[in-house]
Amino acid sequence: MRQWAGFASVTRRIVSASMWLGLTRRPLRLSLAAPLAIAVALSLPSLAFGSGVGRLVLTTSGLPHGDQAVAILRGPSRHQLIRIRNGRAMKLPGGRYSLAAKRVVIGRGHRGVQRGAIAYPAKKKASITIKPNSATKVVVRYAGVVNKGVRSLPNRILGFKGSRSNPKAVILPLSAGLPRRGTIFVSAPTRALPHGLISKVTGARNRGGKILTLLRAVPVSAAVPSLNFVGNLSLRPATGATNETTASSASVSRHRPFAGPEAWQSSGCKPPKLVKFGAHLDSVELRQASLGAWPPQMQMTLAIRTTESLGVAAIAVGINCDWTLAELGPYQGAIPVGPVVIPVYATVPVKAGVHINGRLNVGTVNVASTTVATAAAGVRENRASLSQQGGNVWTSGALSLSGSAKLGASAGLQAGIGIAKGANVHLEADFGPEFDWSSGHDCELRLNLGSLSAGVTIIGKTFNTPSFTPLHPRIWSGCHSASGGGGGSGPGGGGGGGAGGSGPPGGEGPGIGEEGPGGEETPTGSGEYRVMIATLSGGTWNAVAVPRSTEGSEEAPGAKEPACTNTGTCVVVSGYYVSGTPHSWLNTYSGGTWAAQEAPLPLGGPPEVGEALGNPACAATAVCVVPGSYHQGYGMIETLAGGSWSAIAAPIPPNGLPNGGVVDYWSSACSSTAVCVIPGEYVGSDNEEHGMIETLTGGTWHSVEAPVPTGGIAGTARLRGAACGSGEICVVTGSYWGNDTEWHDMIAMLHSGTWEAIEVPIPSDGAPGSGSVTEPACSWTGPCVLVGEFGNTSTEKDEVMINRLVGGIWNSVLAPLPEHGSAGTGRWGEPTCSAGGTCAVAGEYEREEGGYGAVMVDVITNSSISSIGMPDDAYGFPSAGTGEPACVSSSECVVVSDRHDYNSLVYSWIDSSVGGIWTSIEPPVPTGGIAGSGGVSGDPACSPDGTCVLAGGFRQSGENHGMIATRSAGSGWIATGAPVPSQGVEKTGYFELHNKPACSSGGLCVVVGGFEATK
Repeated sequence: MRQWAGFASVTRRIVSASMWLGLTRRPLRLSLAAPLAIAVALSLPSLAFGSGVGRLVLTTSGLPHGDQAVAILRGPSRHQLIRIRNGRAMKLPGGRYSLAAKRVVIGRGHRGVQRGAIAYPAKKKASITIKPNSATKVVVRYAGVVNKGVRSLPNRILGFKGSRSNPKAVILPLSAGLPRRGTIFVSAPTRALPHGLISKVTGARNRGGKILTLLRAVPVSAAVPSLNFVGNLSLRPATGATNETTASSASVSRHRPFAGPEAWQSSGCKPPKLVKFGAHLDSVELRQASLGAWPPQMQMTLAIRTTESLGVAAIAVGINCDWTLAELGPYQGAIPVGPVVIPVYATVPVKAGVHINGRLNVGTVNVASTTVATAAAGVRENRASLSQQGGNVWTSGALSLSGSAKLGASAGLQAGIGIAKGANVHLEADFGPEFDWSSGHDCELRLNLGSLSAGVTIIGKTFNTPSFTPLHPRIWSGCHSASGGGGGSGPGGGGGGGAGGSGPPGGEGPGIGEEGPGGEETPTGSGEYRVMIATLSGGTWNAVAVPRSTEGSEEAPGAKEPACTNTGTCVVVSGYYVSGTPHSWLNTYSGGTWAAQEAPLPLGGPPEVGEALGNPACAATAVCVVPGSYHQGYGMIETLAGGSWSAIAAPIPPNGLPNGGVVDYWSSACSSTAVCVIPGEYVGSDNEEHGMIETLTGGTWHSVEAPVPTGGIAGTARLRGAACGSGEICVVTGSYWGNDTEWHDMIAMLHSGTWEAIEVPIPSDGAPGSGSVTEPACSWTGPCVLVGEFGNTSTEKDEVMINRLVGGIWNSVLAPLPEHGSAGTGRWGEPTCSAGGTCAVAGEYEREEGGYGAVMVDVITNSSISSIGMPDDAYGFPSAGTGEPACVSSSECVVVSDRHDYNSLVYSWIDSSVGGIWTSIEPPVPTGGIAGSGGVSGDPACSPDGTCVLAGGFRQSGENHGMIATRSAGSGWIATGAPVPSQGVEKTGYFELHNKPACSSGGLCVVVGGFEATK
């Protein structure tokens, strides 16, 4: 999956927190956090509805790219299972509705997010009121994603081995059962575990009627690869923790040398009692936390409210000393994510110092303030900032001085999500007040924002914040009157008190060191943006605009990924909304031209209802299918056969709801002989969701409830991806609930017209039931391929495997690495297959000689699996991720990788082979473009004759433009500016992120984009 995002310079593609997505000319700020709630916005007046009808606009937050929220909508005459894409709008009668968000089984594993992991909604149910002639906006937010095999630590614990902050083993009663190796136990902070627990089970055995479970601390991203929290999580003191310290509590000797009746002198820095230092930790609050496994990124904001006192209890003469007073805390908290909780902790070591050259009389300066530490580390964003909010300053005593004095206190925040020993999200900071005064000058109090660092370890890589430049903002000044209490000036300064008195705390002052709002590039151009289809035919690119609405004003136009047969037919589904109702066009390319028609509705269906269609799939011959829904979420299937489209209401299994097919589809696939499958879900008569498979054979659609393997509980299958090869070979992957009360991955296969389910095959040294897989890929003339993980009993590690289906038999092997690859360092993506019989999967690995982030491609055929390491780019920078490859044959493939330099700037690179020889190049640019400004926004596609295409963009004359890179069989890459339809403004063509072209025979290729219309 590409992360290309426009251009921030002429030589590098920069990924940051605020960026251009594609070349849409519409800036979009990426948010790295999501509030934990189903947020219901105010209803907005609108005139675009009929009488008594309102609109519900649904968006999602907190899910990995490509996964969609699932919810059940109940209301007046409606019980509907819906899948929510951003910007989905529904036209509904006025009234009260409930929206019950469902957990989402992740359908596409990527990097640290496992296939079959579960995303949990932050709030399960929300009440919604739809008002006539108004729009109600609802955001369905997910708290995080929990990987498979993650469990809460059992409540009953008999004991621990090793340190409680990093236990090496936990002793469980026999009643807890023997945990499976690879299970990750998670616990919130407790009296027994002050920092909580995130540890993987490395072994378990019965010892004397007790279970000794060996543990190894792991990063929080291993358990929860995606975490989104915004709010006010107050951390509480652990049992026995301290939140206050004074100088007298410092662990030093109490030697008191006499230096006169009313003065103290230094003597080896032994006498801390003369120092009136105090620190009280008023509160520790986690305001924001987010974690993403890919691209690797974390962000955390902590606010610490402290009250500190600086002064002396007696006249002090000639002191130059520093002390470590105490450690406040630990403070504890937990972020709930579904059935588990993620521990949060903080401790605050406190130091103090006195440096007096001369004589300082009795008195203290007191300061109360909130320090906010914000840090981000990862591929997208690296920054660190400390700021002060709401400072109050007041004095006590009769401060007077001859000479100079400097008094300071430092709070050394140490905080994290997870546990420190697991190399989790961590943050360290040093901050505190400094009092400075010299004869003849006013004294002043400054806030020493001295240091801040943070980091995270994700999928084996460590990311740290950049170096922090210390700040010393002044927050108060005074001391010009020996008889007063030192009335202050400056932010938060208190009023002056009488002799020996104290001034009242001042009001909340402005923040210090806070960052101002960042600037955004202002989009240029104006007019209407429309969807186009760019087509390569006869070696030339041309573009046509998709049809406009025939019903008036259209909203949110868009298009799906294209699909092509092997005989010169291609399909693009485009859609739009009118008054909140979805509508779709079926755009079909045949005979060298595009033709469009509005998607037909099933016969007998309710009139004048909208339809929402998914991605199309095509067989090798001129048959294509498109799953979708209409009316109140009833399923429908569009089928192209004999050159025309027809629609049917989705067939459902016998135990479906009696009032119709309330269904939702995941994907679709077709074989070389027009056997097509669509996995999905339906609501049964028990009001529960069930997996099902729609199958097209002999021109007729059939529906069955998804089977489960032996040992599984019937009706629990949850399906994800589908792929079809030659004949009736079709494969569907998913997961099911076993009799052992665990989720397991499964494979369903079509055999002689009947669907059968099996457990995921694993290599011979794998632990039973430990296999998990990605979405399948099949070639019409070659193998079917699955990439996944299994528990290796030989190495006691999770390893990556490749499953290959040849001749009806699955063969599972350890995924190979290139020559000189370091064992156990490989990370693979998802496989793809070509019509010509070759499959491939791209990824990253580390070389034996060191370094990380080398790019590799495993090429898979019926007879072999080979792994090839890609050449380094011209700069030797490591990979920041790869996309899905495309192959013409085993010796001719293309893959795009993201590379990041040592400043975390990310740019795309094209790796391709001809005749088995691989080369790596920067994307070319069209004539007149700025060299080095080319970027690729999607994955490649190749036709059987060797033509390959990539969509992206480049920069010219200070403007961003779309482009297409094309390679004919055996030739090099050539870049062409994006074509624009006749209705478009010149050079306004663009292509969105994650764009996926499609190709057919004869060098025919199709890619979907956008353009600015002339009027």
